[in-house]
Amino acid sequence: MKAEYIGKCNHKYDDLVDLFYKYHDHEYMITDEHNGFSESIQSKHQYEQNRIDRILNSNCNSSENAQTGLDFFFDSFE
Repeated sequence: MKAEYIGKCNHKYDDLVDLFYKYHDHEYMITDEHNGFSESIQSKHQYEQNRIDRILNSNCNSSENAQTGLDFFFDSFE
């Protein structure tokens, strides 16, 4: 899935530009320094999208673990 561009914000006193995106209904921001020495925009996107994927996967695992625990608890009464 590709990220959806939301908008940008220019810094007042330098050339930095903050870029805002939405990925799987989570927003993230990356900064474009325009200096040629920083990480690439692509690597910043990849980092943020991987971070969001980890959050979503941990939420799925937590709900599955909770359901398994509840099933075990209720089965113990039968």
